[in-house]
Amino acid sequence: MAGDKFENFQIAPEKLTGRVNYDSWAHAARMTIASKKKLGYITGTKKAPKQEDVDAYEDWEEENCTVQTWLLNAMEKHVRALFDRLATAKAIWNAVEKTYSVGNNSSKIYELTKRSVNTVQAGRTLEAYYEELQIIWQELDSINPPQIKNEIDLCTHLVTVTNFRVYIFLAGLDSHLDAARAYVLRSDPLPDVLETYAMICEEDVRLKTMWSEEKTSGSAMAARKGFQGPDRDRTSFAHPPKPAFASKPVIERSSAPLQSSVKHNGSSPTKDEHKCTYCGKNHTIDKCWKLHGRPAWADDLIAQKHRSSAAHVTTQTTGDESGDVTTKEAKQGSSHSGGGGSWF
Repeated sequence: MAGDKFENFQIAPEKLTGRVNYDSWAHAARMTIASKKKLGYITGTKKAPKQEDVDAYEDWEEENCTVQTWLLNAMEKHVRALFDRLATAKAIWNAVEKTYSVGNNSSKIYELTKRSVNTVQAGRTLEAYYEELQIIWQELDSINPPQIKNEIDLCTHLVTVTNFRVYIFLAGLDSHLDAARAYVLRSDPLPDVLETYAMICEEDVRLKTMWSEEKTSGSAMAARKGFQGPDRDRTSFAHPPKPAFASKPVIERSSAPLQSSVKHNGSSPTKDEHKCTYCGKNHTIDKCWKLHGRPAWADDLIAQKHRSSAAHVTTQTTGDESGDVTTKEAKQGSSHSGGGGSWF
């Protein structure tokens, strides 16, 4: 077999940097080498034939060098310098293990267990949170496999471990999933980790869909009501709102000014009597343009003014949104319509 066929083959997703990533690197490298039927070169079961058997020895030497190349290419430069002079793939593999593997796994098991307990969702996606926990648990399983031989005891042990991991996963969820967490905890028997993850994902999707629909509905309602940011008090002349204090229906807009419903017993109205309780301007509420909309006669009068070539007396118009016209125009409108009162 030609050596260059595999010499650039990557046996691990990331290069060996030292003790930090040795466990994951060794696991990936071992699986990849085994998949190429070359595992015997790092375990020592593929022994070198006698050099007198030239053809067999050359084949072994070629494949041994191929595996050596895989291992060395999967290391960072400073790590590779420690092992690139070793004669066989098995020698490299054993030296790397002795250099970076922790002889007593208790510290590593403690570290991984602590990480799993302290891992929380913290605003991340469920997928990211679940993946982090699974990576920790898989590493724990690889360095601390159960030593139980009895099948019944082994099943009991695995159920206990699984339930503990379900509790860890549920404990780290964000608070908006409290209801789903409670539902899982009421289950008997408790689902395994994968089933629990699927149930929580389903509820998470449902909540996000509901929030999205509520947001869309709220935006549409605000648009229909004419909501315009901070200027919320602006009203539509075409559809004036009913005031909160009004006990009677709002008077419909007509083509002529409304007659005053306030009686003064023949005496002149006071200043307070002319103050509108809706907008605070100097007119009664039944003549409030901001509440009822501008009457048709005022529109006609304004249009007539623009068409007229005669000079008009310059007057001051108000800036409020009720659309008040000038004093002179209002008097002309009152005379024209036969109305008995001022609109401001």
